[in-house]
Amino acid sequence: MTLGAENELEAIEGPQDALKEVEDFQVLLAEELVQLPEAVRQRIRLALSELEEQPYWRAIQETTQTNLAGIIRQSIEAGDSPHAMSVRIRAVFLLASMP
Repeated sequence: MTLGAENELEAIEGPQDALKEVEDFQVLLAEELVQLPEAVRQRIRLALSELEEQPYWRAIQETTQTNLAGIIRQSIEAGDSPHAMSVRIRAVFLLASMP
């Protein structure tokens, strides 16, 4: 259990391929799932790129990553079971999503 959690923590704190995943999704969405005119697809790509560049998205990602890494670290230190770790993660993010 601890090894799996440590690997997850390493993955969270390591280099991110999130931008590549977003680009792959955009290509899949725009070119395989939805057949739209090229001009419309280009405008969608531009709009998504502009949205992704907004500083608040990076702040949300960084805050979430930091919080998740801390929760996993605490759970490892506490010797939590996988179920207890998942409960701890859900509880923190549930509280964070409340107004």
